[in-house]
Amino acid sequence: MPPTDQVQYDMFIPAHEQAFNAWKDTPGGGMVLRACYRKAARYARRYKKYGKRVSIRLIWELVRDHLDQVKAEAKAAGRPLKKTNGYAMNDHFHAYARRHIEERRPDWKGMFTEKRSVGKKRGGKRVIIIEDKKAS
Repeated sequence: MPPTDQVQYDMFIPAHEQAFNAWKDTPGGGMVLRACYRKAARYARRYKKYGKRVSIRLIWELVRDHLDQVKAEAKAAGRPLKKTNGYAMNDHFHAYARRHIEERRPDWKGMFTEKRSVGKKRGGKRVIIIEDKKAS
C-alpha cells in the first residue's frame, strides 16, 4: 500500500476499531458488552428454534434503552461506565460488537442480519496531504 493510502487508512478506518478495543477493555465497556451478550442470548434461542435472525443494531439499541440499569450494575460492581468521546455507547461500535460476539460464540454465527463492512477503504472520501516545505 503506498504511503498516502496508508495515511488515509490510518486516519479513517482503524480509528473506530482502535477506539472500540480501548473501550471494551475498560471496566464499564466490558459491562456494556456483557449486557449485549445477555440480550443476544435471548435472540440466539429464537434463532436456533425458528431460524429468525436479529440485527446487532437492535440489540445495541435495546442495551442503550436500558443503559441506566447497566450503569447501576457497573457502579455496584465498582466498574463505572465512563464516556468515550462523549458517548457511553458509540454508534460506530455495534459492528465491532457483532464481530466480538461471533468470535466468541461461533454457535451464534448466522444469527445476525446484515454485516457492515469494516476495515475497507471508504469510497468518496479523500485526504489531501500538504507538506510544509518550511519545516525542512
